[in-house]
Amino acid sequence: MEIVKLDSSILDEASFVHSESWKASHASFCNPEFVALHTPERQKAYLEKKMQEGYEFFMLRDNAPVGLIGLHGNLIEDLYVLPSAQNRGYGSTLLRFALSRVKDPVLWILENNSGAKRLYERFGFRPTGNINDQGRLKEIEYSLVHFELKKSSLDEIETLTAFSKAAFDTDVEFGMSEPGGPDGYDDFAWHMGMYEKGKLYSFYADSTLVGGAVLFIGSETVYVGKIFIGPQFFRRGYGLALMNEIEKLCPSAHTFKLDTPIWNIRTNAFYKKCGYIENSRDDEFIYYRKEVK
Repeated sequence: MEIVKLDSSILDEASFVHSESWKASHASFCNPEFVALHTPERQKAYLEKKMQEGYEFFMLRDNAPVGLIGLHGNLIEDLYVLPSAQNRGYGSTLLRFALSRVKDPVLWILENNSGAKRLYERFGFRPTGNINDQGRLKEIEYSLVHFELKKSSLDEIETLTAFSKAAFDTDVEFGMSEPGGPDGYDDFAWHMGMYEKGKLYSFYADSTLVGGAVLFIGSETVYVGKIFIGPQFFRRGYGLALMNEIEKLCPSAHTFKLDTPIWNIRTNAFYKKCGYIENSRDDEFIYYRKEVK
C-alpha cells in the first residue's frame, strides 16, 4: 500500500476513482441525469483546475488505485474511496495521511452524508457552527477538536455541579415528569465528595471545560456513574467523544457498565449508539455493559 502525489502521469487513474466514488456517494439525492454527467473526463478537468489553483491531490494504491484526497492550506477535500473498496480502512488511511501534513485542519460535509460524519467524528472532528447553504443541501464545516478527560480540580467543582444540574434537568424533554436527576446531581457537596474520593473527572474540548463524569475504575471493570455535558455545548458530538475518552482513560479495562432509567429515551438510545448492550433491567432501570478487547 502506498500514497503517491497526483501528477499528469496518473491523472487518468485518479479521475476514474473520483468519478466512480462521486457518483456512488451522490446517487441517493441527485437525479440520475446529473450523476451521469460526472464522467472520468469531467472529473479529470475538475482535478486539473483544482491543481492549477494550488490544490495537492494524493492517491492511495493497494495494488491498484483505491482512493483519493485533496489538500489546500488547512482545508481537506475530495476524500473518495472506490465503492468496491469501501469499509476496508482506506478512508481512515487517507485521512491519517492528510492530518500528518495539515495544521488546524478544516473540512466541509454535506448534511446528509452520514458515512463521512462517522469517519470524521471518529477522528475528533466536530461542527464549528459555520454552514454553507446551497439551497437543496447544506454543507457543514468541521474542525479538529482536541479532547481531554482528567481528574477534576477543586476550582472546577462549582462549574461541574452547574453543568450536571442543567444537563439532567433537560430530561423533561425526554420522558421525565419534572426537572430532576440522580442523587446529588445538583449538589455541590455531593460533587465535592466525589472529587475527594478521586471519582470526579472533567472533560475538555480544546481548552474549554464542557462536561464531566463520575467514574469508578477497577483493574478490569469500569462503572460509569454518570456523564454530563453542559447544555450550551449540546449537539456537537461531545457526548460520544466523552464516552470514547473514558475508554481511552482505562486501557486495561475489559468491561464497562452503567445504568439509566427505563423512561429516558434519549440516554437509552445514546448508550446503544456507543456500543452498550442491555444486560438486565428492573422496574426502574436498564443495566448496560460493553465488552472491549
